[in-house]
Amino acid sequence: MRQMMVKLGALMAAAGVLALTACSGSSGSGSVSGGGQFDPTQPVRYSLPVVGRQWDPHRSVSQGADMPMMVLVYDRLVRLTPDSEVAPQLATSYKFSNDGLDLTFQLRDDVTFHDGQHFDANAVVANLRRAKAPESTVAAQLAGVTDMFADGPYQVRLHLQAPDPTILLRLATTTGAMISPAALNSPNLQQTPAGSGPFMMQQFATDRVILAKNPNYWDHDLVVPDRVELIAVADDAARVNLLTSGGADIVSVTPATWMQAKDIGSTGQYQLHVYGDSMQQVMFLNAATPPLNNPRVRLALNLAIDRAAISAALEGACPPNSEALPAAYPGYVDGLNYDYNVDEAKRILAEEGVGRFTLDTLASNLEPPRTIAQMVQGMLAKVGVTLNLIPTEPALVRSVFGQGKYGAMVHQQSITYPDPSVLFATHIGAGQLNPGNAAAALVPAADAARALELGSPQRSAAYQDLTRRLFKEPTHIPICNQTVALLMRSNMVGVDRLPFSQLSTSVDIRGVGLTK
Repeated sequence: MRQMMVKLGALMAAAGVLALTACSGSSGSGSVSGGGQFDPTQPVRYSLPVVGRQWDPHRSVSQGADMPMMVLVYDRLVRLTPDSEVAPQLATSYKFSNDGLDLTFQLRDDVTFHDGQHFDANAVVANLRRAKAPESTVAAQLAGVTDMFADGPYQVRLHLQAPDPTILLRLATTTGAMISPAALNSPNLQQTPAGSGPFMMQQFATDRVILAKNPNYWDHDLVVPDRVELIAVADDAARVNLLTSGGADIVSVTPATWMQAKDIGSTGQYQLHVYGDSMQQVMFLNAATPPLNNPRVRLALNLAIDRAAISAALEGACPPNSEALPAAYPGYVDGLNYDYNVDEAKRILAEEGVGRFTLDTLASNLEPPRTIAQMVQGMLAKVGVTLNLIPTEPALVRSVFGQGKYGAMVHQQSITYPDPSVLFATHIGAGQLNPGNAAAALVPAADAARALELGSPQRSAAYQDLTRRLFKEPTHIPICNQTVALLMRSNMVGVDRLPFSQLSTSVDIRGVGLTK
């Protein structure tokens, strides 16, 4: 798989100059790929393990669960292309100042929100101020933005605390979703979205979301179906059966159904698309829970995990990984692997004076985290660690762990933008996935690496140094990188290159459809 890089040009030269102007473009594919004539009257039914529980992008407790539905309803200033490049969406262009401290957007003047409100610079400023508010769950992603200004009706300027080329990547996710100004203070926003995207909410329930085409969408080149349904089916086999029985058109595939999906995809009636191995499966540790506050204890637990056995149990659809990054990312270091060594793990624990102990561990109640948690439970028992597994709803498990009351969590790391900084943020410094604030001493080095020019050898080298340091003193227990794959009907088109598909199953399906 191609190395995951965002081609933003020369974002930051050695002299400190950071400048970029982007050309205006469509919000997605103007046409669908694949053979056959696109039939917009046929609804697209996408089944996945969970759907989001609410519609407020600034109150999201699980961005990975919310994104599949939110990206269809909410546009952002910029978007990610299928090649993980940043491109304009509600902005027509963007440019960094020479010192990298100001980012200016020129905006479209033909955008109307679903409730009839007009989109302009004041709407952008109001949205970003709300996204940065203390009660916002995405405020940390905008921490480097110190202020924002409407310099004209359709011009917005963000002032940054320090040069940060990754700010565009974060704004391309639901962190940068634009909400109608009239709905920003509405108590109904969590149940009734007010975006400007190509779809409008028609029905919203815990297991099904129905979206209807926005007849007044600004991007007239974007071909979309008249209706999209997102169907939550937690059971992996039941999800595949829903496809083959005619109840869905496209479904997410997990390791539990990997071999079945490969067999079904070879029949010619269905197609299996594999997008990469970038969804990480991790046992997150709370370093505030003794003895996990000792980095050598965390190292011992890593040595007690038989990653090859876990990968084999998952049909090879989750290749072993011992690093904070998947192999596709700059900063990955070839050859860093924790060799499975129970005796060495026991020796380290004894050397640190650690006897038997119990960890209350949240286990995401979906596959593959459920299987991984059960296997890890047996492996750690061999070194005297008892895992008290607590099955937890996938959409809530991250927020519950972030409260800091539990010692560990087995869950998948849904990656929302293609940069090492998003993954290192879960290993270095305080956050929802690192409530114990392990590796806080590495925060300055992580901040310095993030500010370097995207795609530069210097940036890759800086992240490789962080990778090696985390390998020696790990924060969490990386286990494997799940293969991201979708199984669908043979007449589905527009699926070859979906935005976010190299990152997780939180894909943007706005450009897919069925042929006649």
